[in-house]
Amino acid sequence: MKNLKTKEIIILVLILFFLLFLISKFFGFFVFILGIILFAIGYRSYKQNVRKNKKKTTSKILIATGIIIALGGCGNMIGSNEENTQSTSKQVKTENVQADDEEAKTLTPVMPERKKEEKRNVKLLKVVDGDTIKVLYNGKEETLHYLLIDTPNTRNSCTQPYAKDATERNEELVLGKTLQIKFEQDHKKRDADGALIAYVFADDILVQKKLLDEGYALLTAVDNVSYEYLDLFTKAQQNAQKQKLNIWSKENYVQNNTFKKCKPVKKEQTKQEQTSSDDDDHNNSNTQQTQNTPAQEPAPAQPIYFSNCTELRATYPNGVPSDHAAYQPKMDRDKDGTACEQY
Repeated sequence: MKNLKTKEIIILVLILFFLLFLISKFFGFFVFILGIILFAIGYRSYKQNVRKNKKKTTSKILIATGIIIALGGCGNMIGSNEENTQSTSKQVKTENVQADDEEAKTLTPVMPERKKEEKRNVKLLKVVDGDTIKVLYNGKEETLHYLLIDTPNTRNSCTQPYAKDATERNEELVLGKTLQIKFEQDHKKRDADGALIAYVFADDILVQKKLLDEGYALLTAVDNVSYEYLDLFTKAQQNAQKQKLNIWSKENYVQNNTFKKCKPVKKEQTKQEQTSSDDDDHNNSNTQQTQNTPAQEPAPAQPIYFSNCTELRATYPNGVPSDHAAYQPKMDRDKDGTACEQY
């Protein structure tokens, strides 16, 4: 008998815990059921009082209490469902965001922080052509090529169109200015001949961009290096192309990212005629030489200075030879012994 009572107690305790669990899990539902029960009891009591003509307020209180408790339980169930829905939605969003972050980390390569090169001061020694200068760098004379651009030039007595214009514009940009150079981090600092390759700044103006902007230079083919100013240079060249400035004004001059080859300049050759006569005794020997040279104005008795080829050609349209008083080495860009000749 005692064992039976113990088992009953254990069963009752388990049932009680189970009910408490259900109440805690479904509290709103149980409150709603409790309200319905109180309402039913109050309504039944109210009917009995009406039949017996008894005026008691207890039944009315039970009805009102039942309705209030039932409504409260119903509201709790609705609120609980909304919270669960919001919680589930937040959890799903959080999981999606985390998944997207993980995917982004997987797909997006981690780029190392770019180390920018610093500008370095140099001293200009000479302008060679449109994209090359001589500078004093670390106490040593160096040839410096402009990184990422190419301009028309003169080689082996062959002058490309706009070569002199590019050189003169380069002189205007760098002469008398504070020069600084800047190397590209991922690019070699010297070419195969040992010349420096860098960006050039004249009074903080990027010379390469200026030449590209005005149509004196061409953006060279690039490799897989992440160039710092590549986008800037590309936009500058596109702007010059649209406006057909200088090298872009000549049809088919730029082909396959290079300049069309020029034709060698025909130079006037000097002919010499020599006559000699010898007498029988070999006592007298005379040699006469005549030169058929292009007509040139006689050289002035005193040296004459011209600041540029435009001024010189106004007086000497065909230029002047190296033995002329108006000859200046800086005006003889192709080093052929004639300054400011016409092409």
